[in-house]
Amino acid sequence: MGLDIVNPPPSLLFVPTTIVFEASTTWVVPPGTSKIYAQHWGGGGGGGGASVGNFCLPGRAGAPGGAGEYTASTLATIIGESLTITVGAKGLAGPPETDGTDGGQSSIKRGATILSSANGGIHGGSCQNPVPGAGGTGGIGTETIQGGPSGGASPKGGAGGNPPIAQGGGGAAGLDGAIGRVVIMFWQPP
Repeated sequence: MGLDIVNPPPSLLFVPTTIVFEASTTWVVPPGTSKIYAQHWGGGGGGGGASVGNFCLPGRAGAPGGAGEYTASTLATIIGESLTITVGAKGLAGPPETDGTDGGQSSIKRGATILSSANGGIHGGSCQNPVPGAGGTGGIGTETIQGGPSGGASPKGGAGGNPPIAQGGGGAAGLDGAIGRVVIMFWQPP
């Protein structure tokens, strides 16, 4: 892997800590922490809405959204500095006959500078253009894995909507994508 923080000093000298962020926040680097190992998952794209007979042929489904990208990096930090943690929003499901929305970017910033990030998955198309969403790609990290297409892993994009059983029934929206995530690991002296 080539990430030196993955092999921490002996456990008698340092204490490992892992923090999982599932909501955006500001994080202050604690004493004794000169670097962190950061993992990011972009939000999944929302699935497209299915036909209700207005603009699409009856029975036509929407397409699923793509999965968020995964990235990981070792980042140098300054004790006491505030880092902005952004957790990628889930892509929202498309209402009937409407595209879903893209998943959001997960990132760590120092001021306005993005230190590391993972991009969200692309939305699924509605029944009007049912193209599955691509996985997120293009983030910043020493390790990057593109999100899987069409509801793949890392977090999953939303499934496309299925058409209603009978005309005149309820609308057939797609499904929301999964929310992103940021995980930070670091070692401190006891």
